[in-house]
This record gives sequence, C-alpha cells and structure tokens, in this order.
Amino acid sequence: MLSSWNINNFIFYQFPKPTGKYRTCYKQIKLNDSYSTDASVYYPCADRKQEDVSYKWLPNHKFAKQLYEISILQTKWVPSEWIFDVALSFLDFITFRASEEQPLLNNELDVIIFSHGFSQHRNAYTALCQQLASEGYIVFSLQHYELVYPWDIKATKIYNTGNYPEIIEKYQKIRASHLEWRTEQISQFIQTLKTNKIKDIFFDFKPLSINLIGHSFGGASVLRIAQEIEVNSVIAYDPWLFPFTQQQMHKQLKSRTLILSKDKNRIKQEIFDPKMLKDFLEFNNQIEHYKIKSLDHIYPVDLTYIMAAEMVLFGELRNDDNIFSINNLIHSLTTKFLQQKLFSVQESKSFC
Repeated sequence: MLSSWNINNFIFYQFPKPTGKYRTCYKQIKLNDSYSTDASVYYPCADRKQEDVSYKWLPNHKFAKQLYEISILQTKWVPSEWIFDVALSFLDFITFRASEEQPLLNNELDVIIFSHGFSQHRNAYTALCQQLASEGYIVFSLQHYELVYPWDIKATKIYNTGNYPEIIEKYQKIRASHLEWRTEQISQFIQTLKTNKIKDIFFDFKPLSINLIGHSFGGASVLRIAQEIEVNSVIAYDPWLFPFTQQQMHKQLKSRTLILSKDKNRIKQEIFDPKMLKDFLEFNNQIEHYKIKSLDHIYPVDLTYIMAAEMVLFGELRNDDNIFSINNLIHSLTTKFLQQKLFSVQESKSFC
C-alpha cells in the first residue's frame, strides 16, 4: 500500500533546485582502479541555454537488498526480502534534473570526493552534490560495495544476541574490512587526480584542491583517509566510527577537518555509541566539531526529501517539519568551511 501510494504521487516530487550561480551537469563514469569503481559526477558547466534532462536517482537494483541486509543484522524480526523489493520499487521511478552533458566550466576546479553512508549509493546525496556543483565544485561521488556474505550474517546478527562481546567483535571485523576497501577506493582516486590521469575522462582537467566529504560510514571513511593522506579539507557528517580499530581511533589526522554530529543518540547500541566520537576527538583536538540541534543521523540523505513521513514512521527522523531548514544549514556550513569562512551568528545558534 505504501509503495502504491508513492508510485501514484512521486510525479509531484522534486528535489530542491540548486541555488548557486552555475548550471550543473551530471554524468556517470567508471574509474580505472582495482575495483572498477562506478562514480557519479556533478559539475558546473557553461549556461548555453541548454535543456535540463531527467536522470534516474537509483543507479541499480541493489538498494533494497542493502536495506534488507542491514535490517536482518539489526532487527529482531524482518519480513521476506521480496517485500523490501516491492515496498521500495517506487524509488526506481524517482528522477532528478540536470543540464544535458556539457564541457566543464573551467579546466581547473576545486574537487570534492564524496563517500556515501552504509546501505546508501552514489546518487543518494544528489541534492547536496548538485548544490555544491552549482557553487563551482566538481563532485565525484564514489560507489562503495560492502554486502555481508550470507555465511557471516548469522554470526553477526546483533539485535537477537544480547550484544555479546564476541558477536560485536565479529561484526566490527567485517565492517573494518569494508572500511579498508572504501579507503583503498578513495586513495586510488586521489592518486588519479594528483597524477592528472583524470584527463582521460575530463580532458586537460587539473584540481585546484582536493576535499573529502562523507556521511555515516562515509564520514568514517574520509576521516580514515585523512589519517594517511593530507588533503585540503575533510568534512564528516555524523561519522560511524564503529569500524575503526583501537589503533585507528588514536591516530592523528593530517588535514583540516569539520565534524557535524547529531545532538541526541536515539539508538542505544554499542555500534552507535557516542562515546566513540568523544574518544576520537580527545586524540584529535584540532578538529572542529559541532552538535546540531534536531539533526538526525539520516541527514543529509535525499531520503529525507523523498520519504520524510516514512522516515518518521521508521524512527529515522524525529519529525518532518524542518527537513529543508536542516539540509540548508548543512549545505551552508559545508560551503563556508570549504571556503574557510566564519559561520554566521544565526548558524552558530543551531549548535548545542
């Protein structure tokens, strides 16, 4: 019923339009790395009065499977996988608008590498990525791959086990291996940018700066990279630090870093323990960290626009009254940090 309602009503849905001064283009590319990584690229292009065209928001059909996987790991009872496929089938009809493909605005632009959260995908932050592109950044959103093998699921199912230490340890090791895969992908792409091999995709392009942004597991991914490689800036939205080893928790970052986190921990589980972030910050006291009032972990995923009511029903959002204001705040804080500008007095009032 929920899926049918969405299918009948999605035509009225639109992503918020970018407010920057540049037209934005979108293209999908495959990187020549050891993972053959798929990436979505959001970039500023010249305004030649070209038309906008529609692109599918969901890049593949694995999204329902990923949500099913996280549910069976963390929920006492989960319906059959086919129910996830049917209930989420309306997402296959969601589209977003961007300019038909054009050359880059300039051959030298500031680069953002975006790392998505666990169970999300490379287009799951389109509203944010398009906004950044409209402000002059070229955003490469990488696709990460991290499904748990079937034989590992029973051994790491956490909610039905009383959170025994041995189960938590097994689950942490699996996610730690996924973290290393993610960081390898990002590291290889940084090397591609630094050695000018991206010209195979964008002719004669040179990055003015390299910046990393990630959410949740993606937030942990960019923080992990910043421990090994110096980049211009790093921004992590409510990073999920559970996959970090103890040694990694106590390792210094090499880059200027901002962390925006939720004001309230609503899931009392070891893998979401806010103490992890507190411990991490004690060893990295140079990081700018702000707790945002009313920020829930799901921000800034596009699902906060697409399924706001459902997110409230599932407990991912406290309410759907301030979706636009919180997402706009995240956009603004992100841009100002990248540009090394001060936050406004009004923005500072949103900090706890």
